[in-house]
Amino acid sequence: MSERTRKRPRARLATLAALTALTTAACSTTHEPTDETPTPRTRPTASHRPAPGPPSPSAADGTDVGACADADCEITVTKPVTLHFPVPGGSGRAALPAPW
Repeated sequence: MSERTRKRPRARLATLAALTALTTAACSTTHEPTDETPTPRTRPTASHRPAPGPPSPSAADGTDVGACADADCEITVTKPVTLHFPVPGGSGRAALPAPW
């Protein structure tokens, strides 16, 4: 057996031992006891919801999927939809997911 082959298992074993020790230390629940009472956490009183953005512009063709038959449309997608349209040499298809 060459010396290079013998060193690899030792290095792997040392690495595994070090990772095990670090993981065990990080997961330890032992804490020094104190006489102080824990400070309660407070929650913010006001909700910080972002202000609604401007409304989306309305689509020229509304929700009419049939308007896309000529491959030139502007529709509002509120649910998954598949569009079929002509392309050179056949027909094309585009699947649109629900609003993301």
